[in-house]
Amino acid sequence: SEFRSAPAVAADGIIGGQVVSGTRRMAIIQLNLQYATAPFSIPVPCSNATVTDAVYDGAQSLQKVYETSSRNQLTFNRDTDSNGSADVFGPFTINAVHGVCDEINWAAQADAAATAAGVALSSYQHKIYVLPNFNSIGCAWHGHAQINCGNSCQAWIAVCSNIVVYTHEVGHNLGLYHS
Repeated sequence: SEFRSAPAVAADGIIGGQVVSGTRRMAIIQLNLQYATAPFSIPVPCSNATVTDAVYDGAQSLQKVYETSSRNQLTFNRDTDSNGSADVFGPFTINAVHGVCDEINWAAQADAAATAAGVALSSYQHKIYVLPNFNSIGCAWHGHAQINCGNSCQAWIAVCSNIVVYTHEVGHNLGLYHS
């Protein structure tokens, strides 16, 4: 699932209106959902190491897919904050209403929690919110993202170890639509 923030094809015929290249910066924010009623809490099922592997380090990671398909014209900085590890933060516990898929509110709460923990979110072009599995949180999608959002992008991932979903949703951020 996606939502649009720009026209699909510019006058020059380039999807999104521009070619995206260079080094992009992603903050990956893991989230546990806390409910006022049963089931009360649903944790994200992947460790930060598993998410790091899916996005940066695995043999078929998002990083390798974009570097290979762009002939090394597009890459992602795994350590924008220069602390020696990939920029995967959390998990942070946020409030949710059981059965309501409310990714915009979840993103606002996640941003507040990450900022309170010292994450400088303004340093990142992409914020990737990693949620508990879609079938346990009331969402009908595996991933959801803004399309062609430039330097202020959001994407939501609800199958935390599936690199295809990360790659697909970040592709929307970069201006790619479904074919």
